[in-house]
Amino acid sequence: MDKKYVSRFFAVFLMGLFVVVVSIWALAHSFLNIKSGRVLNQTVQGGNNSQGAGSMKNETVDMDNLGDNVLSRVAFETEIQLIDDSMARGLIRVDDASELKLYMGSGNYSDLLILIKAASDDIAKADQQIVEQYLIDMRESFESYMPEQAKKISDAYIARSGCYLAVCVTNDIDNAEKVILAAFK
Repeated sequence: MDKKYVSRFFAVFLMGLFVVVVSIWALAHSFLNIKSGRVLNQTVQGGNNSQGAGSMKNETVDMDNLGDNVLSRVAFETEIQLIDDSMARGLIRVDDASELKLYMGSGNYSDLLILIKAASDDIAKADQQIVEQYLIDMRESFESYMPEQAKKISDAYIARSGCYLAVCVTNDIDNAEKVILAAFK
């Protein structure tokens, strides 16, 4: 009988050890992603076209309509509202020629929607880097006191189509992706 209990103990011990090893591995990869600045789970960048690699084919996007569609079709944990342009530019320092729309909720939630129409493809790429750094900084500020909100930022959805850029932070990321991609096609 003792052999039966010893073998069960050994099996449970090995399963526990496996869980610990996988947890350490996942934690190590999280830290590597933070150090390398890879905050984003998904960056949608379609095939190559005359405007350069990393953009989709749509030449015009109605950003007001896209904003309305995301707000009405995507679930956010809190009500997000359009932030005044001067305050938005104080938070996200995109190119002066870019049109910026920033929708945010209360300070307890990381939910947001960023829509940018840049003057050119190159400016959109630069604006995307600025937004990605903003998300990294935002995630770092949430990590210590609201880790579930930091995780949501890590899973942010970014799509760029030519000079248009859309960024969405929500738990409803699959739905956000569908709405944004529909506008960018």
